[in-house]
Amino acid sequence: MRKSGVKVMAAFLGRVVLSFVGGVIMKNITTLNIQVLHAMPGRIRLQCPAWKSEAVAERLADSLRRHSLVEQVSVSPITGSLLVHFTQQHLGRRQFDKFMGLVVKQTTVAMEQEASSATILMSRIIDSVDSRLKIATNGTFDLPSLFGIALATLAAKGFRSNRANSLQQFFWVYRLLRGGR
Repeated sequence: MRKSGVKVMAAFLGRVVLSFVGGVIMKNITTLNIQVLHAMPGRIRLQCPAWKSEAVAERLADSLRRHSLVEQVSVSPITGSLLVHFTQQHLGRRQFDKFMGLVVKQTTVAMEQEASSATILMSRIIDSVDSRLKIATNGTFDLPSLFGIALATLAAKGFRSNRANSLQQFFWVYRLLRGGR
């Protein structure tokens, strides 16, 4: 009688832990907006807006290809979808929850490692302005040199009233001219 009570308690605790972990996974799936588009025995198609980034989608697919349950993975950054063929026709709930937890974790890791689209856009704009400035001035000026001139002018103007700030600005000019070293 005592052993069966322990088994019942262990099963109960297992369900509690599983429901907690499953709840966390479901929260992350909802946050990432991962949707199951279609599921059949042995395969599943998922979709997530984050997978429209080719780098994020490829990192996720590479990590999933190493999983023991996964036979084949294909991604489509155009649609943000992921097609997974499993080595088994049917997955248990625990296996599926672990797999979805891995999908959430690897998507999050891949997103953290990628630059945001706003950063990429700003970088392209700055690079474009920098190259146009160099062309327009026949290579005399570029953005770092203009920022250096503006900062050095501000530092020189404010030297009498705020030497500490001016010295810091001169130091920034020095670092800008030395390539940030």
